Amino acid sequence: MLTETAVATNAGGEGGAGGTGQVGGLRGVGGLGGTGAVTNACGGGDGGNGGPGGSGGGGAGGPSIGIVYIGDAPVGVGADDITLPSAGAAGGLGGDDNEAGDASAGKVQPTWDATP
Repeated sequence: MLTETAVATNAGGEGGAGGTGQVGGLRGVGGLGGTGAVTNACGGGDGGNGGPGGSGGGGAGGPSIGIVYIGDAPVGVGADDITLPSAGAAGGLGGDDNEAGDASAGKVQPTWDATP
């Protein structure tokens, strides 16, 4: 039970930027040719280098939640008693060459039921 209570929150932390993808693996060497009774066979060709990995997506902005509870909601404080920021924290940018990986802003809400 909460009485004569006011809750104020700030914006959560900004999300981190995504990392850059790693370079691809080196090519493999072709196999040796076989030997025959009359002539030897040619060796196999070398493989190509592996392609680079994709850049990572940015991390989401941190949440701004007035009251987090498990089970029954607290009694005595309502959404009008909770002051929230006007917007959530910015999400992180995607890694190099990954503009689609930009993350969303943090969630802003007065209460959250964390019951598993």
